[in-house]
Amino acid sequence: MFINDEMREVVSDVLDSGRWIKGPHSKAFGAEWAAYCGALAGTPCSNGSTALIAALRLLNVGHGDEVIVPSHTFIASATCIDQVGATPVFVDVEEDYHTL
Repeated sequence: MFINDEMREVVSDVLDSGRWIKGPHSKAFGAEWAAYCGALAGTPCSNGSTALIAALRLLNVGHGDEVIVPSHTFIASATCIDQVGATPVFVDVEEDYHTL
């Protein structure tokens, strides 16, 4: 079985706490995940959009900046750029090698 009793207990604790985001379990998970990845820190995000926005803010991307985005992508790739005040610049992907 993929989910063992320990995992089931931890997931139940998180769900029962009512604090799925920014709760004590999130902080512990972030620290453990960072250690596993060899990173200095880790911050769990509620979804992919918040992760992209956090990454853009960490890189100080904002007003006056342009960010290259593939023209064929999920909409969050562009809306997150707009959310931080930067401008998405759409480019085509090279058909044979899938590069910009």
